[in-house]
Amino acid sequence: MNQPILLCPKCQVDVLLNTSNVCSKCTIKYRKVPFCPECHEPLEALKACGNVSYYCNGCRMQKSRTTIRWQLQEVVAAVSC
Repeated sequence: MNQPILLCPKCQVDVLLNTSNVCSKCTIKYRKVPFCPECHEPLEALKACGNVSYYCNGCRMQKSRTTIRWQLQEVVAAVSC
C-alpha cells in the first residue's frame, strides 16, 4: 500500500514517513493523524488481531482506510517540572 505524500506544514517539504517522521529541512518531528473526510474530526484507531480500522465519533461511523484524510501534527516534547 502506498503511503500518502504529506508536506511539512512549516516549510512544505515532503516528510518521509519512516520510524522518525522528521522533516529533513526544518528538523521538526511529526506524527501522522487520521481525520474524517466528511466532518473533519480526528478518527479513533481500533486495533484488533493485527488489523486497524478507523471510527469517527463525530459521524458515529466506521471509515474506510482509502477515504481517510491524513495530516501531520507536530510532536511537542513534555516539559518536566
